[in-house]
Amino acid sequence: KDTGVVGSLLLYPDYKIQHAGISLGLNQICDHPDKGFSRFSKKDLPHINHPRSVTAVTGACLLIKKETFLELGGMNPLFAEAFNDIDLCLRVRKKGYNIICTPHSSILHYESISIGEPLSDSRRSTFRKEIDLFLKMHKESIDNEAFYSNNFSQNPPYYHLAKPPRNKFNWRPFQNKK
Repeated sequence: KDTGVVGSLLLYPDYKIQHAGISLGLNQICDHPDKGFSRFSKKDLPHINHPRSVTAVTGACLLIKKETFLELGGMNPLFAEAFNDIDLCLRVRKKGYNIICTPHSSILHYESISIGEPLSDSRRSTFRKEIDLFLKMHKESIDNEAFYSNNFSQNPPYYHLAKPPRNKFNWRPFQNKK
């Protein structure tokens, strides 16, 4: 009852991970931190072998109850090519529902085949507008990512320690008390 969206594990044709959940704040906006890792690498990414809460999942393959989708007004038409799935997930989360990514559903995905060349002038222009809109609408969410540790770097490669740490802990040098 508390789950609003469930997303699949998406794999490239070589079985490397394309999508296993989306985290905010990566690359200044959002990214798929598990992208490029081997699907079968239990050592590198043990978390992808279990269903888990994530900030968002890709719209390429997600499940949502019809009632929830209609209650939220569906996908935001202002996001024609990018961020419509993430925007939907953030609105679902604001309603108090969980977003789950599960490896029990996995598909091979040929990214963006249906929408044309990714670097065409028209797509770049649309993407820039959608980045600006997404940042304007979801800045607070981006600053408060809950499912990717702030001990990790926000720039690729992901899951490496951030230098300096991004947490707000007041670090003090160790002092030996005698």
